[in-house]
Amino acid sequence: MGPAAVEQSDRSIVGPAAPEKKRERGVDEEVIDEVKGRKRPRRGEKFFWPGHRGLGYLSNDYESKFTVDGMTFTCVEWYMWYQRAKAWSPSTDLGVLIREAKTKDEAKQLSRRCTSKGRGSEVDWGSVKLKVMARAVMRKFECSVELSRELLSTGESRLLYAGKYDAYYGIGFTMRDADERRDEWGTNYLGEMLMLVRERLRERGAR
Repeated sequence: MGPAAVEQSDRSIVGPAAPEKKRERGVDEEVIDEVKGRKRPRRGEKFFWPGHRGLGYLSNDYESKFTVDGMTFTCVEWYMWYQRAKAWSPSTDLGVLIREAKTKDEAKQLSRRCTSKGRGSEVDWGSVKLKVMARAVMRKFECSVELSRELLSTGESRLLYAGKYDAYYGIGFTMRDADERRDEWGTNYLGEMLMLVRERLRERGAR
């Protein structure tokens, strides 16, 4: 029996391959699960942090206006402060004060009141903050053609938030110390989120 016959025989046993289903990934709970579970091979890496000359726009403190839920924010972290206040103390106007603050520094100072267990809140901020960030990061790039182009220009590089004191949104190390401490890296959720947003933007552009 020749190779072709063997191949045909195998096909008759296992049956025809099921067609691959394509799923458009939204920045929602399913994407969050994927971010948490995804493992990436080592490849070209780009480290970024607030104020980085070339990649600072990837950071959540970078100022670029975007709209979400009919409201306008100048950076992702401002939106997150607002949402955290709503979760922490829904019965007060703290969220409104943060949203309507004159400056980012003022909004940040107000957000520091959210330091203890929320008063009257039924929402655990820790359980929703990734989803909140995902939405804001997606809107940040959707609302800026320039930033979208910049993000797409990073190609397939792995994006790593080199926050020395942030092992949750970042890797927990500076770029200088990162390589030799690779086994100790944090979860890099911001970097992973940015790569998913990049993938989503690329998929849209290919249609």
